[in-house]
Amino acid sequence: MSVNNVGYQGLAVTASAVSLTVPAAAKGASIVVQTAQVCYREDGTAPVAAAGSSTVLNVGDELAYDSWTHPGNNWRSVLKKVQFIEYTATDAKLSIHYYD
Repeated sequence: MSVNNVGYQGLAVTASAVSLTVPAAAKGASIVVQTAQVCYREDGTAPVAAAGSSTVLNVGDELAYDSWTHPGNNWRSVLKKVQFIEYTATDAKLSIHYYD
């Protein structure tokens, strides 16, 4: 099975929850935190920057929605629901590569 990169997105994360812009062909993604901690949720609920209410990612952390190692997995529905917010008062940036 071959995997193709079908898009890239640089996403600014601020004090308001943001979602991904998922390309039509994307079934998986690699999301890397570049500049500051973020919180995220995958259930379509907006995350909040409070302990226990969402998951925290640190600079350098990666979320891998991996459709290439497990070909039967299609992460598209999760990618369309995941939302991010800054964890501290510092805006963050995410680097996202999308794959089919």
